[in-house]
Amino acid sequence: MSATVKRRSLLIGALLVLSLAFTSLRGLWEPDEGRYVVVACMMLDSGNFLEPKLNHEQPHWTKPPLTYWVLAGSIHAFGRNTMAARLPIALAFVFTVLATHAIARELAPGREMAAAIVQATALMPFAGSNVVTTDGLLAMFETLAALGFARALFGPATSRGPWLAAGWVAVGFGFLTKGPPALLVLLPVFALRLSRVRRAKGLLAWELAGLAGALAVALPWFLIVVHRHPDLLEYFLKDEVAARILSDQHHRNAGWLGALKAYWGVVLLGPLPWTWPLLRSAAGRVRELFKREKRIEPEVLFLLLWVALPGLVLLLSQSRQPLYALPFFVPASLLVARVLHDGWNAPWGDSRRRLLLGGWLVVLLGLRVVAATLPADRDAEEFSRRVTAIAPGPWQEVVFFDTRPYFGAALYLDVEIEPIFPGSEEELIDELREVEPSRLLVLEERSVERLERAAEATGRRLRDLGSVSGWKDYRLFADEPR
Repeated sequence: MSATVKRRSLLIGALLVLSLAFTSLRGLWEPDEGRYVVVACMMLDSGNFLEPKLNHEQPHWTKPPLTYWVLAGSIHAFGRNTMAARLPIALAFVFTVLATHAIARELAPGREMAAAIVQATALMPFAGSNVVTTDGLLAMFETLAALGFARALFGPATSRGPWLAAGWVAVGFGFLTKGPPALLVLLPVFALRLSRVRRAKGLLAWELAGLAGALAVALPWFLIVVHRHPDLLEYFLKDEVAARILSDQHHRNAGWLGALKAYWGVVLLGPLPWTWPLLRSAAGRVRELFKREKRIEPEVLFLLLWVALPGLVLLLSQSRQPLYALPFFVPASLLVARVLHDGWNAPWGDSRRRLLLGGWLVVLLGLRVVAATLPADRDAEEFSRRVTAIAPGPWQEVVFFDTRPYFGAALYLDVEIEPIFPGSEEELIDELREVEPSRLLVLEERSVERLERAAEATGRRLRDLGSVSGWKDYRLFADEPR
């Protein structure tokens, strides 16, 4: 086995250990992880993979379906458990790091291993690998797209066409994962090409083929669901694009204070332990832009544009979450790799660096253990354990009455989850009139009297099963016909 193959094998093995270690130590946290997983479970239970739903009555169109499909495939293959739910995101982290290693051949030659190490051990990418959201998959597809475009712009001329097409197809998969945010990776590519610093010359046919491939991946699902539900077109454009960019409709850290709240930790803590090398590298490259006597390298310019242009869009958008910045850690890692000492490209050959890196990996894994021991009043697995101890069931449906639902309980209890927030007694009565076999009602103490009045009006019998002590005083009732 050659030294290169051995090092890459060690890298892949280390990445798998890093991404999968303690993955199941904590349950799914509400609300985000639970929502993604319950939609995947509903797809498996109903056989309807085109229309994402939280339950049989409530569609969930906020994201395209690829994340749900991948989660459903993993749960189908490995069972209804936390590991199966988090496995796709953990593997996306591994592929993102490997793609970063590959991009470094063009944008940071000779620093491939250093770039991979920085990306794999930076605090935020590592933390994101253990959270079930669209952001980990989006980061992977954007990185794969950037790999294709980087090879097309900077790689050997003989292979530029296929790489260009592959980059476009990866953009299509990113769009099917999260929609328009996947297009942000195109901004540095177009800016670099328009600046005449780099052009993909003579590759029009490949570019058209790649664009056709991207459209073939991204559009069919949207066309099918809009054909079935014509009002979705306005919803996608107005509520999921315009509202997220221009308004605080989704309550995601709008305004300048919201930007500071969402992203200060991303900038200062997210790159740890590489924050200082990153700031030093970025500052040095920016200074080069203003020095007329020194022309900045096209590869460095591409990396700076890759951070700055999509970052500006995220900053101006009125919907902000820290994990939205996850794709930008790849160009940041490449910038760091360019200024690191050469020894970091061969970490296993230097005992001091090996010791430092090993110590930091212990810290990262320790943080994952600590996160699992924190009081988590939104831990769906812990909630499911407490419910099962009082009301083992089996249940076909768990209804959360006038309280926030634990959607992730669908994974652990193998049930349908339905939240009810009735605005009037009539709405509650209508809901209770629906005959559901084996239905468990979960509510807070303050709502018991209201529920009992509605049950009396509908002829339903509520059997009090007891209280779930802990974060809230939940009461459990079995809903039975008289």
